[in-house]
Amino acid sequence: MSISIQKYVNLVNLKSWSEFKAKVDSFMLEWIYRGQAKASWTLMSSFDRSPSLLELDPDIENLLIGEYQRAIRSFDDRPDIPTTTLDWLALLQHYRTPTRLIDFTRSPYVAAYFAFQEEHDDEEEPVAIWCVDRIAFYQAAVYYLKNKIEITKFLSHQHVFWSAAFEKLHSMPNVDCVMPFDLSSANQRQLNQQAVFLVAMNINKPFAEQLEFLDYQGSPVINKLTIPRSDREVALRDLMKMNITHATLFPGIDGFSRSLSLKYSTLATFGDTAKWHAQLEKDGFAT
Repeated sequence: MSISIQKYVNLVNLKSWSEFKAKVDSFMLEWIYRGQAKASWTLMSSFDRSPSLLELDPDIENLLIGEYQRAIRSFDDRPDIPTTTLDWLALLQHYRTPTRLIDFTRSPYVAAYFAFQEEHDDEEEPVAIWCVDRIAFYQAAVYYLKNKIEITKFLSHQHVFWSAAFEKLHSMPNVDCVMPFDLSSANQRQLNQQAVFLVAMNINKPFAEQLEFLDYQGSPVINKLTIPRSDREVALRDLMKMNITHATLFPGIDGFSRSLSLKYSTLATFGDTAKWHAQLEKDGFAT
């Protein structure tokens, strides 16, 4: 983790998948989560990972939104047309266009699935689940923004408040703040994944450099849980029992195909499938 983010993060190195389940059970329902395959990765948006885009054109975000606005009606399976800038950014994020958004979920187990699903070349490095106190972020942002925008009439609805604040302030300099953002209209995939986002107000600064507004809280509001990657099969087996698979998180043939690949490769190491087929053959049934 960079020095700028360590101040706001409580690092917890867990010894097992079981410890993870016990730990997240202690969090309130309002917490949100993000799973990452490597514990060495920090939190950053796709814009943070693509700084050349901003160097290409400081107005790149509006250009990308404009491209989608011109093209969206050309697709037969187009979603509902977004009505706010944040909803447009969520649509771009959905189709893997770089944005300032960072994907989170309300489910620690969905986050764990995303952390464990992919194999990588360093089996010794643990995975990480980032756990964020959503309400603490919201309260700190309100405190930070109260002198920058008239917020009283928006406070009864977080989505309305954040959309209004974002529209007024996201292009202004020196407004460094990050806040959870709930979709006003979610598609099936986003509903299944229980999607929510963290949104950086200042597009010209990395996420990690915009966290000073959290000083209002007085204590870390982000927990970073690491889990040994050696527990990958145990975790994925458990998640499958919870009906958390690619097939459920990514409705459609692609998600279904990916779930089969994982089921008959990684999870087959338990031998369940092979033993089942062997028993059927032994009992005289064709497989």
